[in-house]
Amino acid sequence: MYKDVTFAHQVYPKVVKMTLRNGTTTACYFATIHLEATKYLAEVALHYGQRALIGKVCMDRNSPDYYVESTKQSLEDTEEFIKFVKSLNSDLISPVVTPRFAPTSTEHQMKGLAEIAKKHNLMIQTHISENLSECDWVEKTLFPGKSYSQ
Repeated sequence: MYKDVTFAHQVYPKVVKMTLRNGTTTACYFATIHLEATKYLAEVALHYGQRALIGKVCMDRNSPDYYVESTKQSLEDTEEFIKFVKSLNSDLISPVVTPRFAPTSTEHQMKGLAEIAKKHNLMIQTHISENLSECDWVEKTLFPGKSYSQ
């Protein structure tokens, strides 16, 4: 859906305006894996004056074919998004490195994103422990014998 920037143009202004109407003056957004739509979200938040930490979602495995990216593309697009946000020259909008969650990011992607975050002194946001079946999946397949947060 968000690959088509027209869809983002229909949705993101509504989302930002609704969150502002409900009193949310600062938001952390997981945008999409699609660079241009993610850039548009940054423009929209800035236009409406919302303080926003915005991440281009990164997923290079365990996702539908239409919603997964290569590790290389993910890292390149993350860098490009960071440059774009910095070019907005606004204290309101900040990029945040956003691996969706452990099962959808390879170790190579996670290490690359960590390097990007360190290089640009950025925060990282991700989902963790959303439900018991996810925690079980992560523990058994990704980190045998360890908890999700170790």
